Amino acid sequence: MIFKCGYITILSILLLLSNLNAKEPEESGERKFSMGVLRPVIERSDFLSGTNIEWLRRTAGRSGYNLRGEPIFKSIYTRKLGVFETKLAQSVYYARDMNKIFWEETVSKDLPHWRKILHPETISKYGRRDFRVNPVLIDGRRTAWHHGLEREFLLVDFKEHAEKIHRVGGNVIWGEKAKKTLSTTEIFKLTASRWVNVVAIDLAWSSSLLWFSGERDWCSYTTNVADSIIAGNVAWITESLIVSKFPLSAGNSPLFIPGGSVAIPTGGVAAVVAAIVFAATKELIRYAWNEYQRREAERVEALCKKAENEFRILLFNKGINENTEKLRKLLN
Repeated sequence: MIFKCGYITILSILLLLSNLNAKEPEESGERKFSMGVLRPVIERSDFLSGTNIEWLRRTAGRSGYNLRGEPIFKSIYTRKLGVFETKLAQSVYYARDMNKIFWEETVSKDLPHWRKILHPETISKYGRRDFRVNPVLIDGRRTAWHHGLEREFLLVDFKEHAEKIHRVGGNVIWGEKAKKTLSTTEIFKLTASRWVNVVAIDLAWSSSLLWFSGERDWCSYTTNVADSIIAGNVAWITESLIVSKFPLSAGNSPLFIPGGSVAIPTGGVAAVVAAIVFAATKELIRYAWNEYQRREAERVEALCKKAENEFRILLFNKGINENTEKLRKLLN
């Protein structure tokens, strides 16, 4: 009893320490990694450094900033990125590419409307398939493409962008800079660190349920540990591979509510898929184990019945032999 209670307690303490001991990088380079108290249980947040997270926390919800700490721009055009648009998201020539998309998907389909917004020279150049320069507005103002934290490109006023922009943006999470600073090895390392926590939480919780349900069989606890560890490894590999191939499937920067006091991680497609894989793998292992136990029980039962029948036949034959001997003696 003491050991089993200690087992659950130790797992919970190790989980707490793993979060408290995670050190935040002090410098604020393009991208530093943090796996501290912002580690989510089911969904990952982002790969921003502790310094940048604090920057976002301070600005979140303030005038001119959204709940992610990102400046609110008066977007002229917004282009959401799909999970599989990695090439566009991490293109070195993203401005030229976005100019082309802006023309083909929007401007060329409604020229009367956009002639009231864009400078005639811009429309003329784009009509000649010259997308080297960002759009110029009809009043002569220049524009810039902003990497939104919500995995989107926003066409905004150049001056406003220059005044509001800071060192934290979508470029270091999913854009061109992310491609340069986040290797596949690092993705696997960071994802492994998070899934160790998930498995520890799962073990502590599931073991507690076993204990309070009155389960005292060591086999149940051993099976429970195996379920979580195997499922955790499968989920870790799944999420790492998805994020490595499709960076836009990773999560976003957290939402800070209220006033930056509470950070709510917001995960992406990869985290959701990995969580489903984790749960499904555990169920599959449990089903396989229960099926194995059922078949073993049937096999043992069949062997017992066979042994019982053989023993009965043996007793029957023994009785016949004894009776035969008795008859022989009587007849003699």
